[in-house]
Amino acid sequence: MEQLSQSTTNLWDGVGCGGSQKCELATLDFMRRKEGPAWDYEEVDVSDFLKKEFSEGCEVDALHANEWRPGILVRQSKRRSHGRDLAWTVRCEKTHEFFDTTHIRHRHRLERLLISGQGQEHIHALLRQSLGAVLVEWCDPTRLPTGVPALRVGIQIPDVCALQDLRDRILAGELEESFNRRLAETNGTYQVNFDKTRFLELYEDSLFSFEGLTTHQQAKLQEMKGLTQIHLSAPAGAGKTFVAVQYVLDQLMASPSARVLYVAPSDSLGLHFVQWLSTRLSAKTGRDELELCRTKLRDVLSRLMLLHAPYETLLRPELNGDQILRKAADNVEAFDLIVFDEAHKIFCGDAVTRCQVLSRESVTGGKSKLLLSDLSQAPAVSQRYPNMTRVNLTEVVRSTQCIVAGAAVFRLSSEDKTPVTSLGTHGPPLQTFLFECADMGPGEKYAEYAKHVITALWQVAQSFPGTSLHRRVVLLVPNSAFCRHFKPILQERLRKELPHRRLRLVSFEDSLSSLHERLRGRRVPEKHQQENLILDCIDNADGLEGLVVLCIGLDAAIKFDAADVQTRSQVYRGITRAQLLAMVVNEHVEGGWLEFLGAVKFSKDLPVQRPAAGKAAAQIQERAVHNSAGVAVKSLKGFWPLRVCSHLQRLMASLASIGKCCKGHKSRARRKVAPSPQDSLPQKASPQKVKAVLHRSAVWDTTGNTLLRPTKLQFNPLGKQARSLRVKKANVMDHYDHYENEIDPGAAMAVERLALARLEQFGRVEEATRAPKKRSGIVDWKD
Repeated sequence: MEQLSQSTTNLWDGVGCGGSQKCELATLDFMRRKEGPAWDYEEVDVSDFLKKEFSEGCEVDALHANEWRPGILVRQSKRRSHGRDLAWTVRCEKTHEFFDTTHIRHRHRLERLLISGQGQEHIHALLRQSLGAVLVEWCDPTRLPTGVPALRVGIQIPDVCALQDLRDRILAGELEESFNRRLAETNGTYQVNFDKTRFLELYEDSLFSFEGLTTHQQAKLQEMKGLTQIHLSAPAGAGKTFVAVQYVLDQLMASPSARVLYVAPSDSLGLHFVQWLSTRLSAKTGRDELELCRTKLRDVLSRLMLLHAPYETLLRPELNGDQILRKAADNVEAFDLIVFDEAHKIFCGDAVTRCQVLSRESVTGGKSKLLLSDLSQAPAVSQRYPNMTRVNLTEVVRSTQCIVAGAAVFRLSSEDKTPVTSLGTHGPPLQTFLFECADMGPGEKYAEYAKHVITALWQVAQSFPGTSLHRRVVLLVPNSAFCRHFKPILQERLRKELPHRRLRLVSFEDSLSSLHERLRGRRVPEKHQQENLILDCIDNADGLEGLVVLCIGLDAAIKFDAADVQTRSQVYRGITRAQLLAMVVNEHVEGGWLEFLGAVKFSKDLPVQRPAAGKAAAQIQERAVHNSAGVAVKSLKGFWPLRVCSHLQRLMASLASIGKCCKGHKSRARRKVAPSPQDSLPQKASPQKVKAVLHRSAVWDTTGNTLLRPTKLQFNPLGKQARSLRVKKANVMDHYDHYENEIDPGAAMAVERLALARLEQFGRVEEATRAPKKRSGIVDWKD
């Protein structure tokens, strides 16, 4: 009894009886020693029992090569030489071959029903009714490696939307409930449980290797044909990398000598690109041609180079067994195609980064270039892209409608010129866990974060019961210092509070350094002995994704400077990394981007509506542009002609005069409301601060918050939109329209935002003095 109770003892080690039977026998032995003969039992040789139970000619299920096969028992062999196992010879009903086995079971009644033509037709009908648009191709009885009877169903997915809908229904338990309800109406004996972990393995495999582009993606890919300088712009989750992988494969397959350079900010994204190339190749080759697929992959990798920050060394990816290695490359030839992924981080306001990338001979010598970007993910005030043909994707494929709607409030877009739509399912609401920790020290604060992350993970486990979290949950933190201090605290907390899950924290690089399971020539175990959760910095997650994403500590107070752009970008990128469920775990930051969530109440009866696309975020960003104006103009020198820089400096001077005018209005407004003598008398105590207005939302589930409703919000995307200004294409805009051929669109946009920020500031003063009027033909009100 004592030995069986030890944590190191494996009750199901394949020796003797099963785990529960061993415990029963141990209990009998213990009670017999304690109370005597009253607990005596008769021992029977199991081989004698099995000889009588399984006679020749009976129908059995026998284990052969890790698979349970239906067959007929031909004969029973003698006891094996090691004196423990019996062996049987079985003839397989499907292949008619004979094989020896030491594991047999009686045919399950459900399997007998399915083998009959009437039973199979009935199950097919129930599956068709439950699956709807998904085509059922076949349904076979089988057994799991544990011997449990199971059904194996082959289905055909028409498109990625149907695949995501099936994912949501299975993980939420809706499909299982629908099928069992129909099954109970005709046969109340059986109930079916869907293996969610195995389904997710097949889902992820299908998602990587899905052949069909959406209609929108096909149209954009057609636009790209024949072009050599392409700038593909799209919101997060629209499939930029998916289209790029298809484009790269077309280039490599068209010419056996074609060479490609892939440039990305992080090493993790380069590994992800290699993973996607490998799975796309395996999909084109076939599951049964593993060696041929590996040969093709080695050929592709030999013609691919990787370059990531700090953009100093070209790396050649190579296979070492199942591992993906990167080695420094020498004697690099010219490239036929150069791909810049996450280009908004490469061609940002950091002049040093642009110089490091563009000054490389290997980059400047590329015949064709493809840029992939998203303005809303940019961590800098402005970007300066090369002059290239722009192609825009506007349909989000990866994320649910709730994720798209939740991230939209942080997406920088002052105008709805290119509205973003989602082809995904409705999905669960975004869940928030906001808490107070203002009086805590650094160590206590990390412990408090770990506490709420554990609560969120419990919520994930309860929402998707029976699902392995292995490489499916991503935890994103703001920087490496946070990650370094937080990781050991969270790992210890996981060990204590979820000991049955054996959860381990790994980085994106560690997770992506080995080939996908479909290229390893073996199936993933039904239940992982260890579940790896990905914990990494938000900058290492660019271009990557996860089924469930936790955004941890990404918020910061709004200060109307360049740091606001970074914070907004972090929150937006974190939420949009999620495929199905996004969670926010953050301390209460007064005046922060997430503070408005303290004044939101979840209401599932409301429709999911996409708010005005980031207007509040755009206003804050424009003020950040204004405050960074001096630095921006200074950084332009050396990149543009001197006459352009001097012209922009004159523009800055004219905008500064508008600022002085604003100050004059403010001072006059203050003089008009000069305090009266009575104001110096003692006043009554000011009333208690009024709490922020409570908003209801079907997108944000804030039941996990533990803080009080805030009183003042610096950023409130759910509130009434502020009065906006319309700037005509005259006067101020003429300053850069004259040089549109010499200033790239990204820089022109930065200058325009600067003008808008000044003019908006002026407009607010005009409104404060109650004297709105048209001024010099530049500004007029737009209600």
